[in-house]
Amino acid sequence: MEIMDTVKAEKASAMLCYHWIQTIGGLYRYLEAYATIMIISWSSAKLLAAARLSGDLLRSAAAVVLNPRFVFMLGNAIVLVLFAKSGNLSPSPTSTTSSSPELEALRGDFGTANQELENLMVVKEFPFKRSCIHDASIFLPLICLH
Repeated sequence: MEIMDTVKAEKASAMLCYHWIQTIGGLYRYLEAYATIMIISWSSAKLLAAARLSGDLLRSAAAVVLNPRFVFMLGNAIVLVLFAKSGNLSPSPTSTTSSSPELEALRGDFGTANQELENLMVVKEFPFKRSCIHDASIFLPLICLH
């Protein structure tokens, strides 16, 4: 019978401990709800001011970004950055030394062909005035502008 008494005593103490933990948990939940309400009420005035300030900031940022001058400058900056990254800012000194003799011969052939074309072309005089452009480098014999 003593075993039953000890079991009942342990059960009673476990039940008291359980009720004590439940009471502390309930108080903790009430304290948590109270802290949440206090934080919301404290920050509600500041929240409205922060929302107004961020709205003003967003409007002024949109006005700057949508300005045509800003878009122009941003586009030019992007082009300059891409041009700088491509490495075409200055001509490389190795470009002329790395060309093959075959390419040099072809350039020479075209150069003599241009000279021959210039020697063969004759610009006729017209009774009325016209301005004529003579450009043999692109193989156009004669372009007359009215």
